[in-house]
Amino acid sequence: GAKGVEPLETMALRAPTTALAWLAVLLTLETSALAPPPRRSTPHHAHAAPAAAAPAMVSTSGGMRIYLADLLSSCVAASALGCAEVRRVQRERDATGHMEVEWKDPRDARSALTAADESAQVAILTELRRQWPGLRIVGEEEEHEEDVHASALAAAAASASTGVARQRRDPRFCTAVANSQLSAQLEDIVVYVDPVDGTREFVEGRLRNCVCLIGVALNGRATAGVIGVPFPRGDLSTEPAIVYGLVGAGAGTIGTLPRRPTPTFHKPPYTVPCGQELPRPYVASGQSTSAIMQACRTAALEQRGGGSSLVFGGAGNKILAVAMGEVDVCVQAKFGGPWDTCGPEAIITAMGGRMTDIFGDPITVYAQSASVTTGDNMDGNTDDSAVLSRQPFATGSSGAVDSYGNALGFLATGPDSAICHDALCETLRGTPEVGRYKEKVLRAASRFGLL
Repeated sequence: GAKGVEPLETMALRAPTTALAWLAVLLTLETSALAPPPRRSTPHHAHAAPAAAAPAMVSTSGGMRIYLADLLSSCVAASALGCAEVRRVQRERDATGHMEVEWKDPRDARSALTAADESAQVAILTELRRQWPGLRIVGEEEEHEEDVHASALAAAAASASTGVARQRRDPRFCTAVANSQLSAQLEDIVVYVDPVDGTREFVEGRLRNCVCLIGVALNGRATAGVIGVPFPRGDLSTEPAIVYGLVGAGAGTIGTLPRRPTPTFHKPPYTVPCGQELPRPYVASGQSTSAIMQACRTAALEQRGGGSSLVFGGAGNKILAVAMGEVDVCVQAKFGGPWDTCGPEAIITAMGGRMTDIFGDPITVYAQSASVTTGDNMDGNTDDSAVLSRQPFATGSSGAVDSYGNALGFLATGPDSAICHDALCETLRGTPEVGRYKEKVLRAASRFGLL
């Protein structure tokens, strides 16, 4: 694995000692022979002197190679645009007292779709395509034909006018990321976008739970990411904040991200009495009362002989809470797709934390072409004959694979977590309810030919 990165300006960060699965990815992060002159170290605040310009793309005999920190800088800019759109929709809702909501599945409150989802995705994808013609981008929301056409025109105009794009890295980057020379082939990269992670919470007015996620996957591994926080205090009173990370370099925060109050928890009375501090460690999960999630929470709390089980909405928001040290571990038995986890996994890994599926294995949904699995029966105790349905999230790649990895969930711990990641995974693997859940997933995956 990569050697440690010393503490940076805004938070103590350590590059992780990773599993063998990461070795192949890190070996691809080569420094280009055409690297620009070394950059001057820049303080991590908004008014630092701009970093030296770097070529976003370098033509080599093996194809187009890009600097990952340059792409991450573009993701930060795109995330800011996405956050602005989400805030615009909320401002309109505050003014009119109304917001239209569509439901992808009328039976599922998590399937809400709003104008914020659509406008934020258009803003993000258009910006990334403008700066990176040819970049493979997968958004959670279905794109309308006119939006795809407009984005393509913007990308073509950028390519025609400048030849090879050149841009400055965000001057607010921490020193290690600002100076990073890690590079990769453009064709090996997929960017995953979730314009509003926590749409259900957005509809319900629980704005602290809403985040904008952009993840960069390299050869099927989460490598860089951005979490945009449009409502740091749960309203429009403060400007958005952005958390970013690049595996092998470091991570940091742009803007102010205040520590959030302890949320509700699963045991009565469900709210925290004023001034009362709940016992740690903190275990974050969603509202599900399924047998598999109850087993996961119990196993996590038993690691230290107690603690508190807290409710956090949104996959990205849970992982952000771990990254910021607000909770010790978060667990989710299944998730929607790579757009939910790619960016957050890269950030928490860059910070020195860990993220795997609930059995301790690498998350496998970031391949260039794959299928995620969905199904209402995944949490229940019903027959597993309909437990999975295949939903493609990326197409057109040779050597395509299918994945049921999102049905195996995720487990994240921070670098200073009070709960040992490997020990918790071992406990979960030995828990009968968790074992039965995995058997159900594997049987269903086998029926779909995913094994």
